[in-house]
Amino acid sequence: MAAVAILPRRPLKRVLEADPPPYPSLASPLDLMILPTSSVDFGLQASHLNSPKSPNVQVTPVEPSGPPVRRRRLSSRSSNKSRVSAPSVSSISDIPDSASSVFTPEIPQSYRGGQVFANPFEDHFELEHKGQFRRLEGKNYPVVSGAINGYVKIPSRWRAANLRLTESNGGDPATSRERESMLKWLQFSSIPQPWYDGLDDVDRGLFDFYVSAWCTGRTVLRKTNTWLRDIAPMVHQDGAVKHAVLALAGTYVYDYHHTERIRQAAELHYRKAVINLSLSLTNARQQTPSDAEADALVAAIAVLNMNDVVSSEHWRGKDERPRWLDGAHLACQILDMTDPGYRYQDAKNIQPSEARMGNAIIASRTAILALPMVPLDRKNTQDKQFVWLLQGPEQNITRIHGGCGMSPLLLYHFSQITHITSLVSEDPVDTEFWAVPMALRMLDELKNVRQWYEYEHKRYGEFNDVTKVSINVDTIRDQLRSRFLDAHGAIKNKEGMTASTAEAWRLAAVIYLLCRLLRLPRDHPEVLLQASKLAATIRVMPTSGCMFTAQAPFFPVFLLGIVAVEKDHCECAMEWFEAVIETKCRSSVPPAYDALVEIRQWMSTNIKDAPQPIPDRIRDRYAWWEDVVDHVAQTLTTLCLV
Repeated sequence: MAAVAILPRRPLKRVLEADPPPYPSLASPLDLMILPTSSVDFGLQASHLNSPKSPNVQVTPVEPSGPPVRRRRLSSRSSNKSRVSAPSVSSISDIPDSASSVFTPEIPQSYRGGQVFANPFEDHFELEHKGQFRRLEGKNYPVVSGAINGYVKIPSRWRAANLRLTESNGGDPATSRERESMLKWLQFSSIPQPWYDGLDDVDRGLFDFYVSAWCTGRTVLRKTNTWLRDIAPMVHQDGAVKHAVLALAGTYVYDYHHTERIRQAAELHYRKAVINLSLSLTNARQQTPSDAEADALVAAIAVLNMNDVVSSEHWRGKDERPRWLDGAHLACQILDMTDPGYRYQDAKNIQPSEARMGNAIIASRTAILALPMVPLDRKNTQDKQFVWLLQGPEQNITRIHGGCGMSPLLLYHFSQITHITSLVSEDPVDTEFWAVPMALRMLDELKNVRQWYEYEHKRYGEFNDVTKVSINVDTIRDQLRSRFLDAHGAIKNKEGMTASTAEAWRLAAVIYLLCRLLRLPRDHPEVLLQASKLAATIRVMPTSGCMFTAQAPFFPVFLLGIVAVEKDHCECAMEWFEAVIETKCRSSVPPAYDALVEIRQWMSTNIKDAPQPIPDRIRDRYAWWEDVVDHVAQTLTTLCLV
């Protein structure tokens, strides 16, 4: 594989410029070697991709509530009624316990206590005793027009020079309309108006910013906007959530309104949030929280975690475990402790609340998406971690959620891939016989996964009608070629943004499986095919404006930058990062972009060409992904890709 040099900075991508068709007409490389064929024999070739003569076998997608079911279909080459069974977990004997629960959710045991919940945000107080205060620095972004349309949405009427925080604008018609809209939202969210009116000017402005500017920049899916629909209504009931929300809003506002009053308010609320969280964790050690208490506890951790994610100036040293990662694991611990599944006899009957499902996705997303760029360790995924993502009926786990831009089932696949890869790395010989059919099964699922989302229709000024839209690989391709794109080839509506984002995540999962688990080189035709589809999907997405939110596929773009060997793929990833950074909004994108530039520079001279032909056995292939991860671990910090 030829060395890939770092490309010079190019002009930022223009969202409305003409783009190539979303899906290039590339033939599927059916005759290419992807999986070993000689090491495993289950009555059929290990991969139906190896040869067009392979039997036409389909594997049943994972069921959320029971052991995988083996499905059989007539062989296309057989004229009689003989059948060939597809490989499945249940057909493999002597499978290790560490891998047997990869596909199937199980009923958890009731919590018996004994865990110690450490507050990862308390270390700021320890630093204060040493004279190292957590002082809010602020980005001091200049706001020329008064409108910001990146990860936060600040309309020009807010007059961002003061953000309605330091002067009374009661006579301003725009301000009156905003207050009327806020009071209406308070009533809808069951937040008492006296609580809102009791806030001082600064805190009221910070809460307005959180609801109207920050939460609206999280996702285009209103019904699954956990930050707004589930977490915001908790502010009048839980002190940790209240102060965490106001501290997060103050961190952003201080970037545009650089005053001492805002800084002091943000720092004070951060301290109060950490103290309240410590008290809640102490209570949780002594007695298992109720469902409502657990939701508030995880929500407070999630908001504090987000504050740390976007505050790279306060990150721990590169040799220390990131605070935001500790926070994500703490939230997952609370979710494990309060898992309601033990009350049910069947996992598909579990009915998690919207708040719990949203919290689970936000917490696990941070932990799961850190794994692709850290060294393999079975402890990160063993003991059925994140299995609560699969609880509930199938429609729950296949619904695209605004907290991550994909379904919980697809998010769980990322942890599955990492888990199996770690097991293969520990014991490459004995795992070969079951890891290959598992990889086959997941690859088949990822290439045929179905997801759905809820589209809200606005009528008479209100969102009254909801339509459930089901999408798969074929429907997304048709949609992105027609009604979701404008005349310039850019996405023009929320439906298109939701469908394209979900497709980007699916393609990222396929590429991750091919490159890390199956150890295919970056220039392998199948990897190039999936990378071309991913790049084409990213090109039609805006990088600012009302359709651009935190739902945008940040991690898939980063992954494309890692695997890109063709010039247009690299340009697609780099231009996305540069355009997002230009929106002048606090996020974790700038440090990730700097890391990607450094990684690609290192890869251009240190990643070896894969030997040809590619060996049949996975253990004999070049694990180039692990070399990249080792370099990141030695020279950079744990990458935050959310």
